[in-house]
Amino acid sequence: MPLLHQLKDPKTFNLRNIEATLADPKTFVTAYQEETRNIYLHIGEIQLRVMLYMYAYMMAFFTCVLCYDQLLHLLTYLIIGYNKIFVYHTITEPVFVFFRVCFLCSIFSTFPFFIYNLHTYYSKIR
Repeated sequence: MPLLHQLKDPKTFNLRNIEATLADPKTFVTAYQEETRNIYLHIGEIQLRVMLYMYAYMMAFFTCVLCYDQLLHLLTYLIIGYNKIFVYHTITEPVFVFFRVCFLCSIFSTFPFFIYNLHTYYSKIR
């Protein structure tokens, strides 16, 4: 059992094993390298999952951009109850409405994928 695990777990704490490990510096370095390797594996897996989520989000965003008109009519029908002509008060408002609708719809559509990634990552840790 590596030294760092012996120090953390009181059940496996044995002073003679720790003294023997400290007497041999190669074993202590190996235990430290094993612990940092585990941390790097977790960081690499988190990085992979974040990148997968970002790819899924970008695909959902571009899909929402392609279907923007239908999404906007659907949202106005669900919120207001009927189709209404939009009145914009500034020049930049149509652009911001466009990006907000696409942004929120893509977050809403990728939320199950995000929950799946959280579940699979935390089930591997335990």
